[in-house]
Amino acid sequence: MTIQLMRNVDRFLGIPLCWLTGAFYKTFFVDQWRRGEQPARKILIIKFFGLGSIVLLTPALQMIKKRYPHARLAFLSFAANSELLDRIDLIDEIHTINTTSIMAFCRDTVRCFRNFFWVGFDIVFDFEFFSKFSTLITALTFASCRAGFSLPTFWRSSIYTHQILLDKRVHVKDSFCRLVTTVTGEEEIPGVSPPRVTQRDDESLGSKVAFSIRPAVGINVNTGATFLERRWDIQRFADLVSTLSVDGDYEFFFTGSLEERPYVQKAINLTRCRERCHNVAGLLTIGELCALFRRLEIFISNDSGPLHLAAVTGAPTIGLYGPESPIFYGPLGPTVAEIYEKAPCSPCMNIYRAKAFRCPFDAKCMKMIEVKRIQQAVESMLVSV
Repeated sequence: MTIQLMRNVDRFLGIPLCWLTGAFYKTFFVDQWRRGEQPARKILIIKFFGLGSIVLLTPALQMIKKRYPHARLAFLSFAANSELLDRIDLIDEIHTINTTSIMAFCRDTVRCFRNFFWVGFDIVFDFEFFSKFSTLITALTFASCRAGFSLPTFWRSSIYTHQILLDKRVHVKDSFCRLVTTVTGEEEIPGVSPPRVTQRDDESLGSKVAFSIRPAVGINVNTGATFLERRWDIQRFADLVSTLSVDGDYEFFFTGSLEERPYVQKAINLTRCRERCHNVAGLLTIGELCALFRRLEIFISNDSGPLHLAAVTGAPTIGLYGPESPIFYGPLGPTVAEIYEKAPCSPCMNIYRAKAFRCPFDAKCMKMIEVKRIQQAVESMLVSV
C-alpha cells in the first residue's frame, strides 16, 4: 500500500467510522477512570509511523513501566517496525499490521480487532497524532482508559477519556510524556533509551561491510516516503562528501532502505571520491545499522528515522532541517547539532494534514543550507569529540 492510499482510506473511511463509534460510546458508556488511582494489568501502546518517533517514545514507555511495573506492555505498529520494537526491552509483546497489500492490511487489522477485544486492555495510549485508524482501534479495545492527542472534533473527543493538546513549541518526546502524565500522574521525564545492540550485530556487520583503517563518516541522503521536501539537494550532499574527502582521509557509508538504494547510488556517483563511498542502503538490519553508527566519527542526515537512531546510539550527529523544526523533532543524544536556516515559511510540515502538504516554494528552506555551513559544523563537532 502506498502512503497516499493509506492517507485517503484513513481520511474518507476513518472519519465516519470513528464518528459512529464515538456516538456509540457517548450513548452506552460511562467512563470512571481516575488519574493515577487505579491499577492496570494490560496496557496497549499504538504508534504506527516513524522509526525515529518510536525511539523518541521510549521515555514515555519508561514512565508507564515505572507507574505500572507489573503490567504487561503490548505495542501495536506496522510490520516494518517490528525489528526495532524487538530491540526495545521495555515492550513485553508486539502486534503488527502488514501494509504490503490491501488484503494483508485488512487481514491483520481484523485479527488485531478480534484479539484486542478478548484481551481486555485496561489502558490504551494512542501516540499517533491524529490518525482515524488508530482512534478506531483505541475505541474498539473498550479499555477503561483511552489516552490520545486532542482535536475539537466529535470523532476524536468522543472516544478518548484523557487528552492533551499537541504543542509543537516543545519537543515531541515531552509531548509523548505529557500524555502519559495525564493518566499516571508521573511527571519526571527520563532520557531516551537506545535499541539493544549485541556482539552478534557487530559480527554480522563486519561480514557485510569491509572497514578500512580510515575513520568512517555516515551519510543519509533520504527522508523516508513522507514529505520528500525534507531532502537536502543530492548534488550538495555529493559536494560535501567530496570536500570532506579532501580535508580528511575518510571512508563514507551511505545508509537507506532497499527502495532508496538507487537514489543513494546516484548521490555516490556525483561525488569525486566514489572509491571511498559505500552504498549500504537495504543491506543492514536495524541491529547492524546501530552497530555501524557506533563505529562512525560523525553521521550527517536529513530529518529522518536514521538520524534519531544514530543520535540515541551515541554517534556524533548533524541533522538538516527545513520543513520541520528541530525544536519539535530534533535528534536527542550525547553529541548532536541541527542545521536550520529558519525560512519565513518554515516549519510547514503540518501534522494536522498527515504531512501531505506540498511546498509551493520548492523547499527553499533546504536550499538555503550551504555546503560550507555543514562543513563548518563537521569540523566543530570533530574537534569537540
